Amino acid sequence: MVVKVPSGMQHLARLRSLKFVKASSEFLREVAALTELRSFSVSNVRSEQTSDLSNAISRMSHLIHLEIVAATENEVLRLEGLHLPPTLSWLGIAGQLEKTSTPQLFSSWSHLNNLTRLDLAFSNIDEDNFSYLCVLSGLHFLSLAKAFGGKRLDFHAGSFPELTNLYILGATQLSQVKIEEGAMQNLTHLWLRYCPELKFRPCGIEHLRALEELFLTDTYQRFR
Repeated sequence: MVVKVPSGMQHLARLRSLKFVKASSEFLREVAALTELRSFSVSNVRSEQTSDLSNAISRMSHLIHLEIVAATENEVLRLEGLHLPPTLSWLGIAGQLEKTSTPQLFSSWSHLNNLTRLDLAFSNIDEDNFSYLCVLSGLHFLSLAKAFGGKRLDFHAGSFPELTNLYILGATQLSQVKIEEGAMQNLTHLWLRYCPELKFRPCGIEHLRALEELFLTDTYQRFR
């Protein structure tokens, strides 16, 4: 359940957790004062509000868990000014990312050495933008739900060395997955769901020696 909070939030200076809150311009200006937050989730965010949201989050230097949900699947979240604290462990973003600034956004996460979980939805990531996520070498869990719009997904040697769970969901254009030897050496769970153009098994899947579960559903009918 998402709630609209009353005005005056800026006076709760010691608040540590604030979740399931509906965004409004007033709220996003007030929440900037809550610099002690460890957990923050906000929904119904509109494009024109992302500047205030980025400013507020940039002041939360102790954040561990952050979730941002756009008002609709097609809402573009302009987060290029977002500065995330190195304390962050779990990040979730649901909403389209501006394609031209996505590489800059992902590159700016290179200092997030404590980030172990990333959930992206509706992000409109392509092959080139995805490669910038490899700066997140400490990830254990990565979920892309209707977030990847490219045709080919490459995992290069040395990428995502700590990743154990990878979920690719609703990648409707994805037709090829390639895994080089030395990529995702600790991966135990791989899900590929609702990828109707994926005609062949991931190339190089034999390199995933730690793999325990491979879950494939709603792929091309002659998948082999």
